[in-house]
Amino acid sequence: MPFTMNLTEDLENRINPEKNRNFAPQEFSKRLLKLRKFAEFHWSAWNGIRISVVGTNGKGSVSHYLSELFRAGGYCTGVYSSPHLQHYSERIRIDGKNEQSTLEDGYDSLRQTFLDYDSTLWADLSYFELLSLLSMEIFQKKRIPVQIYEAGLGGRLDATSLCNPNVVVITRIALDHMALLGKTRSAIFAEKLGISGPDSRIFYLMESRYEPLARRILNELRPPEATDQNRILSFDSHLTESHSMPRHSESPSGYLNQNFQFAKWIVSDLVDAALTARPQNLDSASGPSGLQSLLQSPVAENDTEELYGASTAIVGPDNSETNSETNSETNSETNSETNSNQKRLAKLMQSLDSTEFQDLQVPAGRM
Repeated sequence: MPFTMNLTEDLENRINPEKNRNFAPQEFSKRLLKLRKFAEFHWSAWNGIRISVVGTNGKGSVSHYLSELFRAGGYCTGVYSSPHLQHYSERIRIDGKNEQSTLEDGYDSLRQTFLDYDSTLWADLSYFELLSLLSMEIFQKKRIPVQIYEAGLGGRLDATSLCNPNVVVITRIALDHMALLGKTRSAIFAEKLGISGPDSRIFYLMESRYEPLARRILNELRPPEATDQNRILSFDSHLTESHSMPRHSESPSGYLNQNFQFAKWIVSDLVDAALTARPQNLDSASGPSGLQSLLQSPVAENDTEELYGASTAIVGPDNSETNSETNSETNSETNSETNSNQKRLAKLMQSLDSTEFQDLQVPAGRM
């Protein structure tokens, strides 16, 4: 592949299975192993709550609703989606905006890191893999508090799995791409669930019939201490328990309303979990649950660098009086921050309560 400095020119020279429909699972699998090592090297300390959205139907609208609900509550949100309608920049958005300059800056940074790491691996990346990695590069560098990654095809071999999601959302399952994903709905579900990574702890299923299968698969893949931390919840079970009737409708509005209610339930549950989680489970923004990110200040994208910049320690003389004053100030700041966090989450919950299906419009192509 020719050496290029421009993202658009680079993408034009990449293998693009979305266009030629030439999916090569064995090739993807081998390359994904190498890319996981790259991700561990390059993003050794993940930030933000990272949400993977997989499924046969509804990925696009659920991803959109999740983003808009968090944004309505004041949280800066990044979304990676596919495919695009007019231009590839539509796939990577921060607070609803896609800017080519942001993509070019991220591309230059990612490309240089790759060339220093493994230039051959860089040359072999597909169109979708490059854009998936680019979204992670941008969201991680900007430390976006809420990051949503919509899978392209399947889950286990999908490049978006490299984000090491804290939360996995699985929408409706239907028989699609059976040659690649399996000949039964259960097999396809298992392939979708395969997007989970070491930090995945919370799983939201649209259909409760897959809950036993999800528990069995996760129990087989993970050590006992990890499976004890899994939270697997299904939307239709929630509807039954809350005596709410799901709206089964073949109309576009009925279908989208179901997806909206699913997304709203997810955000509400995440807020509840963040409010009630024990302190030891919120020790870092990177995981394993990622809930700590919901306790960070929900600021606009252009303010994230100032807020999340590297902290500097205050070093003073080694005497008890100074240490006592420092501890007192630290405790005061901690209490103030805790109160502020509670208010932020309360604001998000209030926003959820007041936001209705008709308030949010899904962009064309994001069903």
